[in-house]
Amino acid sequence: MISQNSGFHALVLGATGISGWSLTSQLLHNYPRPGVWSRITGVTRKAMSDEEMSYWPKDERFTLASGFDLHNDNKEVLKRKFEAKVKDVESVTHVYYLVHDPPVDFNSSDPFAVTLGGLSRTLSVIENLAPGLKFIHLQYGTFIYGVCFTDDFYHPVPLSEDLPPIREPLCNMLHYQVWTDFMRDFSKGKSWGWCETRA
Repeated sequence: MISQNSGFHALVLGATGISGWSLTSQLLHNYPRPGVWSRITGVTRKAMSDEEMSYWPKDERFTLASGFDLHNDNKEVLKRKFEAKVKDVESVTHVYYLVHDPPVDFNSSDPFAVTLGGLSRTLSVIENLAPGLKFIHLQYGTFIYGVCFTDDFYHPVPLSEDLPPIREPLCNMLHYQVWTDFMRDFSKGKSWGWCETRA
């Protein structure tokens, strides 16, 4: 039996995506050092086969919870799923949000409603379920520097995280600033911290 007092509980949302799979693998290989993680829980939309699971090291600390639709499940549904499928959800200390977002509908009056809704509902539910929450990590991408706008790209290279946001109207075509604004407001006065990384 795992001692829940010996370390932290990592919750990896989007654990089977490219980044999520890699991060989960690193945690299972004891990153950043042995003894940090008492429990590691991966959250996915679709279940994985035994063969797919076999590419991760076998580890009694690790469980995978599937059947989550973070962009469409409402708060009550998410709450029930987290309570039913994530063992010791109340012990979660670190959240890694590595969820693949659907394409943005720029014909909508609120083009980032789906991606921001998924983020805000999910984090709100987890925060309420896990009173010992310590840190939330969001992964952005190099698109935040505007590399996706090949004809309009203007940042100097090599890129660095202290670069300012890309200017309008380009920044209005990406959800990163919307997420950052939300997290700045959502984290005010909270006991946990957060960061975004650009991979």
